Amino acid sequence: MGVYNLAEVNTEPGNEATCPFSPPLGWEGDESAYLELMRQRYKDRNFNQLIIGTVWCSKKMDIHYSGPFAEQAAQIVNKLR
Repeated sequence: MGVYNLAEVNTEPGNEATCPFSPPLGWEGDESAYLELMRQRYKDRNFNQLIIGTVWCSKKMDIHYSGPFAEQAAQIVNKLR
């Protein structure tokens, strides 16, 4: 079982073991491909629980977004609130 900090969203590829918003290592997709990846992950029970956890945390505290898709990740979290 991994340790997750739901208040830290790192969208660097290869960080998906600790952040559901991170694409897989070596991933070279653009913004629209990233959004499609997040739609797929939202439908995946394992990733969905962590995404919803981050959304819940965002209602109580500030979330720190980093990486190449930080803006898109923030938009996703805000839309799900």
